[in-house]
Amino acid sequence: MNLTQLVAYIGESRSGEIDNLLEPIIKNDIKTPKEDENYYVVDMTFDIDKGLIDFEENSRFSDESVYKYNYFGNNSAASTQFYLARKVSSLNYLLESVFSDLYMMLEKENLNDGELGKLLKLLQDKKFINIVSGRGKGSLNLSLLKVIKENSIGKYEFDKKGIKLDNKKYNFEAMIRLFLDDQNKKDRFVLVVPAIRKNREIRYLCNMNDYVELIKRCSNLGESNDTSDVKKAGKICYICGRQKADVSSGYSKQFGRSYINKIFTTTTVNTSRFDQNYDYDDVYSMCRGCFRNLLKGEKIVSEKFNAMIAGENVYIIPESVTGKFDYNHLYDLKDKVDLMFNSSKAEDILQVIDGFAQEKGIQSYSLNFIFYRTDGKSFSVLETIEDVPVLRFDRIIKAFYQNTKKLNGLIDRMNIGDVYRIIPVRQDKMGKQLGIGRVLSIYKSIFQGEKINGNILYSYACEAFEKGLNQLKKAQINNYGNMKLSSYKRYPNFDDLFIKRIAMSYLVFINCCRDMNLVDKGIFNSYEGDDSLNEFVSKSDKISSFISSTEEFLNQRGFKVQEKALFYLGTLINKVAMAQVEKGHTNKPILDKIQFQGMKESEICRLYNETVEKLRQYQKVTPFNEALMNRFHNYYGNLQQDWQLNEQANVFYIMAGYSYMVGKKSADTQAEPTK
Repeated sequence: MNLTQLVAYIGESRSGEIDNLLEPIIKNDIKTPKEDENYYVVDMTFDIDKGLIDFEENSRFSDESVYKYNYFGNNSAASTQFYLARKVSSLNYLLESVFSDLYMMLEKENLNDGELGKLLKLLQDKKFINIVSGRGKGSLNLSLLKVIKENSIGKYEFDKKGIKLDNKKYNFEAMIRLFLDDQNKKDRFVLVVPAIRKNREIRYLCNMNDYVELIKRCSNLGESNDTSDVKKAGKICYICGRQKADVSSGYSKQFGRSYINKIFTTTTVNTSRFDQNYDYDDVYSMCRGCFRNLLKGEKIVSEKFNAMIAGENVYIIPESVTGKFDYNHLYDLKDKVDLMFNSSKAEDILQVIDGFAQEKGIQSYSLNFIFYRTDGKSFSVLETIEDVPVLRFDRIIKAFYQNTKKLNGLIDRMNIGDVYRIIPVRQDKMGKQLGIGRVLSIYKSIFQGEKINGNILYSYACEAFEKGLNQLKKAQINNYGNMKLSSYKRYPNFDDLFIKRIAMSYLVFINCCRDMNLVDKGIFNSYEGDDSLNEFVSKSDKISSFISSTEEFLNQRGFKVQEKALFYLGTLINKVAMAQVEKGHTNKPILDKIQFQGMKESEICRLYNETVEKLRQYQKVTPFNEALMNRFHNYYGNLQQDWQLNEQANVFYIMAGYSYMVGKKSADTQAEPTK
């Protein structure tokens, strides 16, 4: 994946979707209101007729407001602050030197004699603003603010967070409420637009032609008059490969620090600079046309190819293998992948499978994933997964769907998105996910066909059991939100349901990895032939039937002998747990005997002996439980044999057996215990 070329190509190909030349730099960073909130645009009105500065309600805020009033956010870093439309939280810029700096920028571009420049001069003549040469040196006459002037407030000052009036501090939204006399907390004021009222006519400065032209020039969005490929006309553009006079590395400075175009390196020194005939710049440079295409492409990617996977932001960017783009396919692909990760409905997954099968055109595409974080000031990449063929997704979806179906209702669903739900991810106090990298690493292995160490999966499963059960014991769950632990608390047997969900999900996942050749050889091998240890005879048809179906289940999952032994030990532990619940021990003390960090073979023997002792104590040595004990002994063998599984795999297979019994009734419920 060549990210810059791909984004530029998207921008060039879809330029028809962007009517306004300024649209690529217009920001959409105002959060969506809550269901019971109303967002509003507010005018910051310089009332020439009354000689005061007022804040007046403009209109309800909508998605179109940022385009209507040319909202670009704040000028980046230490740049001159001359953007007019601002979020309320950035009102301090308008109360400082924005209008003075704007006039300086107009003067620099020889636009100060236009209508906007004349209006700014009028504001200075009327003592509203003070225009001073030098960045950030101008000021606004705060004494003309309506609430200050009409209430004769003598002491006032402001900082980046709010204003102080007669020693009482207000944040900027609270200050605006004073002007509007609106104390309804459900009414939120989010965007401020400077305007001038003269002779009862109001003019919005941000829509004036001189302002728009200034933004175009400062953002290099004007048309380039360089179309030549004449040799020595200039440097060569890294993106289009053409030699042009307007090629420069300076364009990259204008990319927002919190957007995708900041991903690529802008400081790499070219290794071929010693060649006098080499016409590439020392650092990553481009022509103005490609710069504009990058801005357009960034806008389209940010709005239409952005999604949420594993609780993190991700760009899902399709790329044509043949070089021909059909954007109906691009959007459709992104939507299908989004559905594939985030839907909990089996019919939705079937829809994705059918879509991959029927729409032949999309099979010539690959997908690129860029997982990222941004705080509005910076952009950091968590993981990139490149060039994943669509056919790979088809295989992944089918593997999860088919292996889930084979569990015959033991789990209601398991898809690629649920992998995130079974690997514990801790959060800090701010809700930031810690250790999410290992989830993304697993996804990368699945998508790119890289090998996964099976022991890692066992360790993740054991950690999920431990962290989840510890949280469920608390009165209030306070971490590992990715596992949706709160949803289990609605049920009286929430711990068993959680164990079953985790164990069965890992059975599906590990089998999927086996089917796609992602795990080490020997993990969950397909069952081959008969096993003499499978033979079991009981006087009870119900018990024989249960053991037979269990053996079939284990064989279909590819369980080996020692894994089966541990599985049956888990079923016995479940029977003890149920007996303890009957005695009023709802916290199931037997589960405390399981060490989720891992258990050695000697500890397994001790656990088995304690389990059998508990069955005797609770008078639960029934024919059915004896059958389970018989299966354990048959598969466990003697103590002299080599033990093949590691300590965490031991725990996983025990918990798999435990979860298998959740919700199942004993085949001899009415039988008398053995004397």
